[in-house]
Amino acid sequence: MKSLKITLTFLTLFTCFNTITAQKKYGNISFKKAKNISENQRVLGQKMAKAYLLLSNTPNDAKAKKVLMKSSKKFEKQNQILLKNAVSNNTKKHLNTVSNLWSNFKNILKDTPSDENVYEVIQINSTLMKTSNNVISSIATDNEYSKELKASNDEVELLYNEFNDAITLLLVSNLDKDTVDDALVMAMLRWENLGNNKDQLFNNKFDDMNLYVKSNELTEAFNDIAVLYENITMN
Repeated sequence: MKSLKITLTFLTLFTCFNTITAQKKYGNISFKKAKNISENQRVLGQKMAKAYLLLSNTPNDAKAKKVLMKSSKKFEKQNQILLKNAVSNNTKKHLNTVSNLWSNFKNILKDTPSDENVYEVIQINSTLMKTSNNVISSIATDNEYSKELKASNDEVELLYNEFNDAITLLLVSNLDKDTVDDALVMAMLRWENLGNNKDQLFNNKFDDMNLYVKSNELTEAFNDIAVLYENITMN
């Protein structure tokens, strides 16, 4: 049915508009920033372990104490940022593992260095390094996936034109029913609001919520038309 085809075409079109804007960022920060932070986490883990080992030999080393304090605060804050903005369950899983390891690690780092503590720091740091690598890889995968999701403007314009053509076919159909005409007029009015702002659509200048509301209205309008056509065909 033409009306059903139009509905499906529109849903595909709206999905493309969504994917152009969706997941361009790692939450509220860029993927580049997330990558840099995740790589810095790995470096900070090494710095803290080395500073603690140094303090086990020279307990009064002011520089080592400062490095340990600053690195600890930065590591914890950055892990919170990464976890808060994570865009996939896999990345969240790895970051939660980091959080659990960090909970033990930071408590040991606060203690006075001892042979037992030094051994635990070495062991936890080794696991923390592996998990940090997992976070880095997962964020990279999220970034690649987001690129695959993005529809090009050419693809969107092709669907846009197909949708416009499909509406025209409905308008010139042989079905002369007031109920269908009324539903078509309503759908056309809703579509014109978007169609007359094609440049905004193609350049992602529509507010996401506004586009979402309009898409729902259009989908409902064309679903109504599909039902009317189905009833006419059955009768």
